[in-house]
Amino acid sequence: MEPRLLALLALASAAIAGPIAVQETNNCATQCSDSTKLIYAPGTTYLYDYRVDYSTSMSGASEDSAKLTLTTTAELEVLGPCEMALSLRDTRLFHSDVMGGLKAADREEYFRRGLETSALRFSYQNGVVDHVCAGNREESWALNVKKGILSAFQNSMDDLSKAQNITETDVAGTCETQYQAVTSGYYSDSVRKIKDILTCTDRHDYKTMLQMVPYNVPSELQSIPLMKTTHECDQVIEKGGVLKSTTCTETHVYRPFSNEQSGAATTVKQTLTYKTYSRGVSSRQDIISSRDSLAFDHSAIRPSAEQARRQTEEKLKEICESTAHDIRPESPRLFSELVTALKALDKQTMEEMFRQLKTKTMCPTNEKAYKMFLDALPMTSSSASVSLMTSLMTNEDVEGLQAKAWIVSLAFIKAPTSEMILDAKVSCDF
Repeated sequence: MEPRLLALLALASAAIAGPIAVQETNNCATQCSDSTKLIYAPGTTYLYDYRVDYSTSMSGASEDSAKLTLTTTAELEVLGPCEMALSLRDTRLFHSDVMGGLKAADREEYFRRGLETSALRFSYQNGVVDHVCAGNREESWALNVKKGILSAFQNSMDDLSKAQNITETDVAGTCETQYQAVTSGYYSDSVRKIKDILTCTDRHDYKTMLQMVPYNVPSELQSIPLMKTTHECDQVIEKGGVLKSTTCTETHVYRPFSNEQSGAATTVKQTLTYKTYSRGVSSRQDIISSRDSLAFDHSAIRPSAEQARRQTEEKLKEICESTAHDIRPESPRLFSELVTALKALDKQTMEEMFRQLKTKTMCPTNEKAYKMFLDALPMTSSSASVSLMTSLMTNEDVEGLQAKAWIVSLAFIKAPTSEMILDAKVSCDF
């Protein structure tokens, strides 16, 4: 079979396996099951205090530690059956100072505005956060913080009085989770949640110039155990069906430099405590155009388009200067950083970069930067890069072995879009 046909089939298969666009609706929930365990009254707002403390230290070697603390008030509005919204207010962010105490973070106001700008709609199915439906104004990093809060709000047990082993999705990933029924009192039930972090999928992302596709296999080990991680949560739930409190403790010990619990370690303690409730809600049930799970959104760590443009220009100029006479030891690193910067470029900016290099407006005395740019395109795996590659092959700016290599590289795109499929079809038809 022709390599270009194989590449197109592989690309189409990967696209079909991806998320499906949703039809616009006012409901975040796609279905609504009866609430028999956790019951919240429609038209009511429940207030919770939320706090998370991070501490990183060299256990056994020093008593010093770096700390970060987030506090906020979480308002959980019940808009209707299975429909809720999370809003935050009174947000504070602290970090450790040189004396070991805590002081307000330098960008605390920016952080507060990002979290408090908009409410996050979500679907709540008898204790399980089935979907989150973020608005267009929600930044990825703010969405991840709110996913962390909702993860503490989630309980996936069928029966609070019976232990259960399930696969649960939250901000930690999709993990094998053990629920234990600790006590059952007259007024409340206490349960414990223990996650096996080594079994978690959708937990890690990679930043590399290498082209790879996920290799998913049914296994109890889903990540390299460089970190010794524990994750436990204790929840108290009222007999009336309201979560009273959640306390989660997560520890991370770097195995290569550790001895039992000594070594480089990070401890995260998360608490969600019920305060009171009030009648009425303020969030509107606007049109929902996208749905997501509670899993961490890794796009938050990627640069903005403007940052990527600036980084790309800087890397190309640095490559131009360092390779003026020969290939230097730092060239592989610069190439890898160029690929990373290109991933966030839009189509127009990427085409502009190409024109500047081809017309020698940028790097007029060195062809190596231009060649490295062309070599980086298939490794970028973005809609913009596929579109530019298609245009260059169609216009015969790139042909021969390099064009064939570009076509084969399409099969390694991790999450192709419909636009990529259309561009790839043009490339394969050419």
